[in-house]
Amino acid sequence: MYVLVLDALNFCFWGEPRWTVTTPAAEFNGYFALAAALTESIERGDPLLDPSWLSSISSEMLGVVLDGNNLLPLLDERAANLRELGVAIEADFAGNPLKLITDTQGDAAGVADRIARVCHSFNDVANFDGQEVRFFKRAQILASDLAGALGPSSPYAITGLEKLSAFADYKVPQVLRELGLLSYAPRLAGKIDHRIEISPGSREEIEIRAATIWAVESLRLELANQGASYEAYEIDWLLWNIGQSLESPRPYHRTRTIYY
Repeated sequence: MYVLVLDALNFCFWGEPRWTVTTPAAEFNGYFALAAALTESIERGDPLLDPSWLSSISSEMLGVVLDGNNLLPLLDERAANLRELGVAIEADFAGNPLKLITDTQGDAAGVADRIARVCHSFNDVANFDGQEVRFFKRAQILASDLAGALGPSSPYAITGLEKLSAFADYKVPQVLRELGLLSYAPRLAGKIDHRIEISPGSREEIEIRAATIWAVESLRLELANQGASYEAYEIDWLLWNIGQSLESPRPYHRTRTIYY
């Protein structure tokens, strides 16, 4: 259940000044701040893993859970995601989140598709010239995170991870650009470099995300040609981690959205 809660909230951490969470061990930002805040909440006894509690959580209640330094963007939307998740676990999985896995036979693509069907916030779909484009960024991350949390020897092990694409967000294309594997048309590059927000669902945003997925797939194929076997989700994870240590990179594209 923890992984479901984490991934229901795992999006859009950018803003100035950045939202951070301070623990006795360190100060964290972004995804790591989210994980730290949720862990602290559970440790102090908040019923964060109870679907019935989640189904009625308010923005104010979530604000206490995610209390940190500065404001976390889209708090109302995050609370709505948790309410939707709580209702879905109770209504679609009889209160047992493991049914998400058993109902899909532990297939990674099946897990992503199922959670997207029962929770709108995971249904990351764009329309490009009348064609549906399924990015499913957080839905796929959920499948990957569950696989990592449960391990291959678990009776609930997730298989079929090779079916997952890269997780199209704002950090991975930033890293691909720094590595020379992704380039932008001058007008779009100017928008990104000047931190001008790009509308969710716009042609520019969809093309950035689609190019990110294809760049990672091209990288995967080239690595395979060189004898190095990686799946797309593994390359994504490596690139994302590189992004955490880049010194003075060019800006990432800024889109306010619940999907990444």
